[in-house]
Amino acid sequence: MKVFKHFIFMTSMLILLLVFFYSIFAFNFKMIYMDREYPMWLIVKNNINKKLKRTHDLLAIGDSKLVAGFMPNLSEKDVINLSVSGGTPIEGYYTLKKYLANHPVPPHKILLSYAPFHLEGIEAYWQRTVKFSFLNDADYREIRDIAISINDSKTLGYEHSYLDYKYPQIYFMNVLNGIIHMRWRKNNEVYKEFTHSKGHYFFGRKPSSSELNADINKENFKPNKLIDLYLKNLLTLANNNNITIYWYTMPINKSSFDQTTKNFIDQFDNYIGKLSKEYNIIQLNNLNYMADENFGDYNHLYNGSHTVTNNILNSIYYDNGNK
Repeated sequence: MKVFKHFIFMTSMLILLLVFFYSIFAFNFKMIYMDREYPMWLIVKNNINKKLKRTHDLLAIGDSKLVAGFMPNLSEKDVINLSVSGGTPIEGYYTLKKYLANHPVPPHKILLSYAPFHLEGIEAYWQRTVKFSFLNDADYREIRDIAISINDSKTLGYEHSYLDYKYPQIYFMNVLNGIIHMRWRKNNEVYKEFTHSKGHYFFGRKPSSSELNADINKENFKPNKLIDLYLKNLLTLANNNNITIYWYTMPINKSSFDQTTKNFIDQFDNYIGKLSKEYNIIQLNNLNYMADENFGDYNHLYNGSHTVTNNILNSIYYDNGNK
């Protein structure tokens, strides 16, 4: 009996130790086991939260289409891409807010770009914004409270809470898959590449893609209530800090554009056009397309990134008299 009690005690202690060390690992070593998106989000988080005397001339804030399509290193100006894959204006607002809090002088310009479907709903909020600890608890509470205040219970949903991510078990499958697939090797490569490129990364790398994107065959463009509010908050924050705002809608491939309804295109363009008038945005283009050969996957530029980046930089720094 005494031996049995000792065995139970030692087994319990071993389990507690394993849980303790697993919890430390799960919360503090996400670079080792999360997917390749994590190092990109981590670099953006570090860039907006570290206090620097230096202020960039142009910040690019948007989603993965801007991550892939806008290359800061092609500019002679001080430019950085702070976009995150799956991001919406919710993340965009806090990106600018935190950047301003940690830099003594506001940037001169911001470039904004979000795909229509990232203005219609969240895609990565729980699996990246919260799971990657991109924001802090006060931000997550504020987002929840704002959603409640505008009677929007659908966007964030009832099944999740940021408090769920305080428990280590929610990361178990990520840890398991990360170890099995040795994700730390890829994550280190992505971290170095993303740092060197100042926030640019190619997702798909095929020579061409005719795969269809998320906006095909939709009859109407319907901006999400919470996201619309955060986009307007982002624009107001920029206006209040005398930052010149540029909007560039990243192209979609020709195959997708051919199956995008005219009504959807017109409604999206009208939405951005109305915001441009209300918030003094310099709108550089409308919803557009490029040949399939410019895309590395269904959604992201590859061969076409140089062309698009040069078009954006020329529009901002030369076409508008800002040499």
